[in-house]
Amino acid sequence: MNMPETDYQRRPVLYIRAHSEVDSIGNDISLKGWDVNEVYGFQDACQAIDKGQYSVGLLHMDASDQKYVSAAESLLTEFRQIEWVILTNTDCLKKQSLCKLIHEACYDYFTLPLSFNGFKKLISTLGH
Repeated sequence: MNMPETDYQRRPVLYIRAHSEVDSIGNDISLKGWDVNEVYGFQDACQAIDKGQYSVGLLHMDASDQKYVSAAESLLTEFRQIEWVILTNTDCLKKQSLCKLIHEACYDYFTLPLSFNGFKKLISTLGH
C-alpha cells in the first residue's frame, strides 16, 4: 500500500550545533525524512531531550578543549539511550580526549566538511 508522503512518520533527531553560524546540515537531513530539532549548546540539548523522544542525536563538535569535551561526555553519558553521532574536524580528532569520547560513547563520527558520499553515509548511519 502506497502512503502519501504527508502520512509517513518523520523520525526525530536532535542536532546539537556548535555555534549559531548558518550551515545546511540540519536542513539537508530534514529533506531526507528526519524531523530535525536544532539546538545550540548542552543546556538547550538537555531541555530538548527532556521534552522529546530521541533515539538519535547528532553532535557538532568543532572545539576540542577539555572543558568542552567534558561537557559533551557528561551529556552523552547521561543520555546513553540515544545513539550519538559526532560531526567534527580533523584538528579535533588529533585530541585524545575527543577520540576516547567517540570510542566510548558514540555510535559513529564523521569528519567535516562532508562530501556528497559522506552525507549519504551519514543519512544511512542515522537510520541504523
